[in-house]
Amino acid sequence: MKEIGNILKSEREKQRKTLQSVSDITKISTTVLSAIEEGDLDNLPPKSFLMGFLRTYAQYLKLDPKEIIQLYKASLKEETVDVAQQDTEDLPSKFFSVFEKRLLNSKSIAVIVIILLISAVVGINSLLNKYEREREIARLPEDIKKIDQNEIQSAQGDLLGVRPQAEKNEKPQDGSNDPKPTEGNVLVAPAPAKPKEHVTKEDADKKAKEEADRIAKIEAEKKAKDEANRLAKLAAENKAKEEAEQKPANTPKKVAFNQELIIEALDRVTIEFQIDEQAVRKITLKPDQIHTIKASKSFSLNVSDGGAINVIFNGQDKGVPGELGQPKKFRFP
Repeated sequence: MKEIGNILKSEREKQRKTLQSVSDITKISTTVLSAIEEGDLDNLPPKSFLMGFLRTYAQYLKLDPKEIIQLYKASLKEETVDVAQQDTEDLPSKFFSVFEKRLLNSKSIAVIVIILLISAVVGINSLLNKYEREREIARLPEDIKKIDQNEIQSAQGDLLGVRPQAEKNEKPQDGSNDPKPTEGNVLVAPAPAKPKEHVTKEDADKKAKEEADRIAKIEAEKKAKDEANRLAKLAAENKAKEEAEQKPANTPKKVAFNQELIIEALDRVTIEFQIDEQAVRKITLKPDQIHTIKASKSFSLNVSDGGAINVIFNGQDKGVPGELGQPKKFRFP
C-alpha cells in the first residue's frame, strides 16, 4: 500500500496540486487522501470503498486505474501470506485448544446420553402403567353385566319369596331357636312371627320385567353415548384431515431472487431504479452508505452522479460506472 501511495503522491506533486484541490474535485476527504499516500492502514476506509477511491484518484491524476488496482490487489495477497505464516506459528497452541474443547464436548455428550436413558426408562414405565389401566377399564363392562345379573336374580327371589338355600340353612346368631329360659316353673313363649306378605306370580313377573327394562335402558343409553363419542371423534379427524389437505394450497409461493446488486456510495447521490419491470423507486444515499437490491431477472438504474458510486453485481466488482458529476443510466444484466 505504501508503494501505491508514493506513486499517487509523486504524480500529484509533479502536477503541483494540493490535497484540498484534489478533494474538491474527487469528493474524497483529505484525511482519506493523506492515508492513501502515507499507507496509513489504520485510517483507510474498507477495502470495497478503498478500491473505488483509488480508481477515482488515479483517473483524476490521469494514471492507469487498472494498474493501480492491480498493485493494490497484489499488496493484499502479500498481507494474506503474512497472516498465513503467523497462523502456522500459532498452530501448536490452537491444537491444544481444540483438544480441550473436544474433551469438554465428550463429557457433555456423556451427560446428555445418561439423561436420555433416564427419560426413556421413565417413559416406558409410564406407558406400561397406561396399558395396565386400559386393560382394567376393558374388564369393567363384563363385571357390570355380572353384577346386573346377580341383582336381577336377587330381585326375582325377593318378589317370589324364595331365598337361597344357604340363607335357609343359616341359624340365627342370637339363639332365637334355642329353648327359652324359664321363670320359676313357667316356660316363656316365643314372640309370634309376622305373617309373610302374599305375592302373586303376576306381580312378581311385572316387577321382574320392569327391572329388566330398566337395566336394558341403561345399557342402551351407554351404547348410544359410546356411538355418539365415536362419531364425534371421527368427524373431528375428518375435519382435521380436510384442513391439512387445503393448507398447502393457501401457502404463498416464494419468489426466487437470482440477481443481486450492491451499491456503495462514494458521495451523496440520488438513484432511481426499477426491478423486474416493476414500478420505479427512488433513493438517496449518503457517503459510505451501502444499499442492496435483489431481483429475479434484471435491474434498470438512473444515477444522478455516475462517478459517485461503486457497483458489485452478483459478487463481481464492476467498479465506478460513470464520470464524476455526470448522470448515468445502465442496466444489469
